[in-house]
Amino acid sequence: MPDLITHVALSHFFIRSYELKKQATHVWPWRLLFYFGTILPDIITRPVYILFPLKELWTIGLHNPLPVLALCGMLALLFESGMRAKAFAYLGSGALVHFLFDSLQKHLVSHNYWLFPFSWQDFSWPLLYPSQFMAFIPLWLVLVFLFEGIVFLVEKKGNRNHP
Repeated sequence: MPDLITHVALSHFFIRSYELKKQATHVWPWRLLFYFGTILPDIITRPVYILFPLKELWTIGLHNPLPVLALCGMLALLFESGMRAKAFAYLGSGALVHFLFDSLQKHLVSHNYWLFPFSWQDFSWPLLYPSQFMAFIPLWLVLVFLFEGIVFLVEKKGNRNHP
């Protein structure tokens, strides 16, 4: 659970920066898809880790970009035809941000096999152990609230200057 909070809190800066740059409106439902995409790789693999620890190798095939993007495509098919491309874009970009964050984690055994089953090369730039990222959860949440507070104040000031 803490890892999911970390993924969503950190990815919040990505999606909000994109929205602010594009001056997007009515994006809240799409933002939820982005957040869901950021936790999707863990949602489909963590239950296997927990319920069947001896089957951990099976999750290697699921916790990499190609199968997760395929799953994002299948989930996008649940939307109306005019919304599918946008749903896939938000789910897929959230999942890719997830893999970006995972690539920054150290592990005792490599686990970022992004090209599995074609390659066993580990794509990681290890900075911290996962537990060290989780220790910063209060900081991530405070930064999100500060960021949103600043955005709110800037937008409020901007609305005052324009009738």
